[in-house]
Amino acid sequence: MNKRAIVFTIDAIIAIIILIAFTSASFYYLKNMNNDFGENDLFQISQDSLAVLELNNELQNAITTSSTSNIQVFIDNLLPSHVCADIMLYDSSDTLQLNTTKTNCISSDETSASIRTFIVNNNFYYAKMRSWYE
Repeated sequence: MNKRAIVFTIDAIIAIIILIAFTSASFYYLKNMNNDFGENDLFQISQDSLAVLELNNELQNAITTSSTSNIQVFIDNLLPSHVCADIMLYDSSDTLQLNTTKTNCISSDETSASIRTFIVNNNFYYAKMRSWYE
C-alpha cells in the first residue's frame, strides 16, 4: 500500500474525530448553557412599555383618574402573547396607588422588574412593571 494513502487516511480519521469532538462539546455547552437572554428581553420589554405609557401620558392619566383601564388595554393587547406583566403605581412615600395585571396571567416568582418615575401635579410617582413568561 502506498505510504501517502495511509497518511492521508490517518489524517482524515483524525480530522473526523476532532470534528465530532468539537460538535459534541458545542452541543453539550449549548444544552447546559444558562439562558440569560430571556431575562434581558423581559427587562427590555418592561423598560420600553413603561416609557411608552409615560410618553403617552397613560401613567399620569391613571393617577389623575384613579383608573388603570388604559394601562390594562395596553398590557392585554400590545404585549407579546407569551409575556405576562403587572404594573403598580406608587407615590413618593412608596404607597401603592393603583395596580393592574395582564388578563389570564398567573403571578410568577421568576420576574424581571423595571421602574420609571413620573410627575403628576408637581408630585413624584413611580411605576413598577414586573414581567415574566407565561
